[in-house]
Amino acid sequence: FPIQSTATNITNGTIVRVGQEIDKLVEQGTLKEEYIAMLLTVHDSIGYRCKNYLVPWFTDVLKGIGERPVPELDNYSFPMSIGIGRSWYAAEQHSKGITV
Repeated sequence: FPIQSTATNITNGTIVRVGQEIDKLVEQGTLKEEYIAMLLTVHDSIGYRCKNYLVPWFTDVLKGIGERPVPELDNYSFPMSIGIGRSWYAAEQHSKGITV
């Protein structure tokens, strides 16, 4: 199904680009590798762990990369919701505006 394949491509592209951004900062000595890590993916969701003080910066980076224009879809971009929490459930609820 083309739309599912495109969603997968967007998610995978986001993972790769975020990883490249983190690698670049680690190589520059600006960021320690253990401060941010991708933990898992579930369908079109990606779970990261991140030091608390990096959360505002990282959410901006993640949103900027995740909402990039998609050339395969006439450069349409999709909104990305980001949730923050100590568990997958809490982060998912936060992304929907629900306080846990």
